[in-house]
Amino acid sequence: MPGTYNCVAIPLAVAGFVTPLMAALAMSGSSNVVVTNSIRPARRARPAPATQEGFA
Repeated sequence: MPGTYNCVAIPLAVAGFVTPLMAALAMSGSSNVVVTNSIRPARRARPAPATQEGFA
């Protein structure tokens, strides 16, 4: 996805089709996606803590 984003966004920006505001919003959105994706694996089911027999 980031490679596609760069391959599309950079030529559009060079051609003048992307305003600075649009670029800032796109970068902000991209950063949010990256952070959300990095947090997601931590939210997956974690194994239950190991308990010893005879203890609660």
